[in-house]
Formats: sequence, structure tokens, C-alpha cells
Amino acid sequence: MEGYMIIYVKKDKVGHVRYEIGDGRGYKEIRGLSVKWNPSWTSLDMETVYEKGEEDSHGNSVYDTDIYSASDKIPLDREELLGAMSYTRENDDEELEYGVVSKNCNDFASGALSAAGKDGCVGDYLTNEQKEDLQLSQTSDLIKCRIPKQVERGVKKVAKFVNKIAKQSLCNGTVRVSGYQRLGHSVSGYTRSCGRH
Repeated sequence: MEGYMIIYVKKDKVGHVRYEIGDGRGYKEIRGLSVKWNPSWTSLDMETVYEKGEEDSHGNSVYDTDIYSASDKIPLDREELLGAMSYTRENDDEELEYGVVSKNCNDFASGALSAAGKDGCVGDYLTNEQKEDLQLSQTSDLIKCRIPKQVERGVKKVAKFVNKIAKQSLCNGTVRVSGYQRLGHSVSGYTRSCGRH
């Protein structure tokens, strides 16, 4: 079973993100997480909309190339597709809650990538055109995915450097011990084995 994932980005100032998974033989699922704003005189309430199918919460099809742009197909092997399918089915059964800062459409698509075992952020799989459309969502991608991954890579580089230095300073078989005081008497230096032979 050779599967795929496609990430769709809405061509507007926000850059709403949705995903499609499929097996290339007829099975496919399209999902997204969005919000409807319910303005009132006293507050600005949000209603979470779980988008199931090709139409978004505004009735726009992800296949309408005037409204959405599609990433290249991201190949998924059998296990990766099963992971993405499991993520999709689990969310079908949950009552999800949208959050502007966290739990937004970008986070939702990132969850599908992660469930499929794909490294990286949503932005890593987008075309250049999509990256231009992904303005508001790109901030989320940057803050929650890219910066932490850059920090993680930096920490790994520092650890690798420290390990390299530690290995270089390991004993090569003998150690020269300088003079020291023992019970008030001066003891001259000597050479001893450090345990590596």
C-alpha cells in the first residue's frame, strides 16, 4: 500500500491549512480544523469547526485552485499511512477545540505529519507559492515547530562538540602526575597508567 499526503493552503492572508491522505487506490480522507466567529454585542465567541471532506467551513473545495494551493504529494509507506489514518479516525471521534495560538489548523496538519512519522514542520512540505500564502499560519509554524527544532539541533551540535572535546582529552595510556604534598612531605611527580592500554 503506497500512500500519500497532500497539504492544502488557502490563498488568503491567513493561509488556512488542511490535509489529505490516501492510498492511491481510491481511499482518501480530507480534514481540517477551523473556526467560525460568532460576533455579538458583548463578546466575540469562536465556534470550532471540524472540516471533514473536501469543503472547508466556508463551502470552498480544496480542489478549487483559485482558493487553495496543494503541496506536492508526500509519499507515505504502509506504516506511515496507517499512522495518519489512525490520527484522522481518532480526531473523527473527538470533540476538538480550536485555539488561535495553539490547536489551530497548522497544529492540526502538523499532528497528521507527526502521526505519519514525518520529521519537520508543515512549512517543510510546502511549495514556494504556498509559503507565500501561509502568512498567519507561518508564524505558528515558526514559533511552535521551527524554532524548537532549531534549538534541538543546536543542542545536539553542542553535545557532539563536547563529546568530541572529551574524547580528545581522554588518556592515551599514561598520565604525568605533578608533585604534591603528602602528610607534610613533598612528593615528586611521576608517570602512571590511566587504564587505557
